[in-house]
Amino acid sequence: MTQVALTTDDLPVWPHEEWPDDTTPSEIAASIIDTLAKHGIAGVYAYANSWLLDVDPKGAEILDTWVTAGHHIGNHTHSHVMLNDVSAEHYIHDVAVADELLAPWMSQAPSKTFRYTLNLWGDTEGKRAKVKAYLDRAGYTPADVTTWLFEWEWDRVWRHFLREGKTEDARQLEKDYVDFSVAQLIFDQECCRS
Repeated sequence: MTQVALTTDDLPVWPHEEWPDDTTPSEIAASIIDTLAKHGIAGVYAYANSWLLDVDPKGAEILDTWVTAGHHIGNHTHSHVMLNDVSAEHYIHDVAVADELLAPWMSQAPSKTFRYTLNLWGDTEGKRAKVKAYLDRAGYTPADVTTWLFEWEWDRVWRHFLREGKTEDARQLEKDYVDFSVAQLIFDQECCRS
């Protein structure tokens, strides 16, 4: 039997992308929670950016709902900054801001975990070492990504189809994405065995 640890990044929305028309971050999170419950999946780590807590009063409610549903929160930086694009000091500051803002929810998780933005662990050894030292001091365990499903790319096309009234194309894309996701998981699992 193959087991998969399911995590999600950017709960409930990525800060650099608009969410679908007529949808709120609360509705997106509720839909994810409902879908996980429907399939009997609990204990999912959501790697959250804390920026939403600065711009939407409902941000805290979303995190409360996630944790109440039996899931966990991990740190994914404050503003989704990428270590390859900034100094180690800038990145550490962004992680520290998220650490403070997300503390009420992260403290309820079984472990204190951090996911690097876009899984970029730094473009120089110096950056990697400084950030790792900070994460170690802060008690974080980095959570790597083993399977990428590239949902943000599929989502852009899906929303374009809906805006253009191409509902059949959107429905086909949904089916194609499920097929792709299953194939990607199988491929990654086989690679891990070799």
